[in-house]
Amino acid sequence: MTITQINPFLQGNFAPVNDEITTEELEVIGEIPLEIDGIFVRNGPNPQFPNPERYHWFMGDGMLHKVQLQQGQAHYLNRYFQTQSWKREKEAGRALSAEELTRKV
Repeated sequence: MTITQINPFLQGNFAPVNDEITTEELEVIGEIPLEIDGIFVRNGPNPQFPNPERYHWFMGDGMLHKVQLQQGQAHYLNRYFQTQSWKREKEAGRALSAEELTRKV
């Protein structure tokens, strides 16, 4: 009998975000003071094609998430780091092994 273990680094708050999103106005519950004007940026691993059997949350293609607060409004945007490895995997439509990624094209 084979027991399939769920990879905890691909669930909940660790789960990859599959889409690049741009929102002009997020719903605000309450009120954002007009004096608050700035940007919060977070980076994370965010694999494009995770392999649950060998994935760790230190691995991944990388994604930036930006929340901007301005004039009482909140905006959100996220984007992948489009490295050469990311581009090759996107073109292949799957995760590539280290050997495939280091092979000259």
